[in-house]
Amino acid sequence: MNGKKKTSHIINSVLEGSKAAIAGLMAGDELIKINDEDVIDIFDYRYNILSTDVKLTIIRDGKELEFNIH
Repeated sequence: MNGKKKTSHIINSVLEGSKAAIAGLMAGDELIKINDEDVIDIFDYRYNILSTDVKLTIIRDGKELEFNIH
């Protein structure tokens, strides 16, 4: 992990009609991985999330779930 600490990011809101909403993401989901890589700093990924197909791994209600965003 290049000396960086693994973190997560709580999704504050999901825009109605967005790719994330259509995929099933919800406010309160805890984002833990992007394309199978641990989330270190969400700002490292934010532009990739907006512009490409990605696989997001989240925790919801104590369960790990995966979502593909296209």
